[in-house]
Amino acid sequence: MASLPPSLPIRVNVAHKMDDDRVVAISTDGEIVVIESDLQSFSQPKTPFPASITNSVVIGNKLIATWLSHEFREARMACVDLDNLEDGISKSELRLSQSSEQIPQVSGALWSKSLNAEPLAMVNIPNGVAFVLWKRGIYAITVEADELWRSEHIVWDEKYPRFNEIISMNSDHENLYIWSKGGGWKILANETGDVISMGKKEFEWTLKNTHMHETMKLFLQENNKIILLDGNELVSTGIVNGPTSYTIYDKEMNSWRIAGWRQEMLLGNNIQQTVENSEILVFSIKRDNRWLNLANSGEWTHSMLTV
Repeated sequence: MASLPPSLPIRVNVAHKMDDDRVVAISTDGEIVVIESDLQSFSQPKTPFPASITNSVVIGNKLIATWLSHEFREARMACVDLDNLEDGISKSELRLSQSSEQIPQVSGALWSKSLNAEPLAMVNIPNGVAFVLWKRGIYAITVEADELWRSEHIVWDEKYPRFNEIISMNSDHENLYIWSKGGGWKILANETGDVISMGKKEFEWTLKNTHMHETMKLFLQENNKIILLDGNELVSTGIVNGPTSYTIYDKEMNSWRIAGWRQEMLLGNNIQQTVENSEILVFSIKRDNRWLNLANSGEWTHSMLTV
């Protein structure tokens, strides 16, 4: 078995694959490491954001991310160049700044803007990025922060107000798919933000997350049950131990690779495999015909699922 890539010097919360096959790893404290495409070397950790990153996407070599300052009652979004990362203020400096009226900024940001509500979800679209603000609406901007369009706040006919909360967004070449906790959905045109259709799908439990690949839809419910649909046809179901931290579609296996709580699962049409794992997995990538898992400890392991 091939040797594993070197461990990262941070505890990884989330990671993104870049267009050039590099990988961006982000820690819970907002440290950012850029891993080279061969996974054998990486940049020194930098912490440009003054607080934990809550949502993030990568476009080219740019990271667009949001952060919250509960002390300032402020939410912000900023864009940084992943090839020119800088360290920002430390946690102790952030605490000291709370006594002033000046809001800390993202170090080296290409742009930074204030948001008028908490950002709930963010996703890449063909011309930029779309994001949702709590009880404000859906917005789309370019990587330079120019507004493409905005759409009004969505309210489904729900008995419980929190069921209207948007929990995820998925995008393909043409459309943006928005899902609420209560199973409400809305489809917008990526280019214009025009409403294409809207409705609600009944689930046994409320939703925590959704994922899409072409006609394949993956739903994770609050009771940790996973439902897999092809179009509107039920393909398979499964149960994970706890929150899922990463999901990716494996085209060769025609299945989803899912990282649950100390486990990994392969779920598809006529296939369901689950193996326990001592680590909490946050990212998976294929290299040299083998799948590698990145754990939150920063260590890499070989996937134990079918290659």
